[in-house]
Amino acid sequence: MAKRLVEIDDDLLEQARQALGTSTIKETVNTALLEETVRAAWCRSITKEDLRR
Repeated sequence: MAKRLVEIDDDLLEQARQALGTSTIKETVNTALLEETVRAAWCRSITKEDLRR
């Protein structure tokens, strides 16, 4: 796993940590990335027909 140097908004990070129930920066970022990846895949799988049900 590569290390990255990024600037992260402290308030937004804290909000994400609380929303995700995580305790470390690494856990928060990884959980947020995973959840967004899953959400995006789910959104792509929905068809217009599914929305009409």
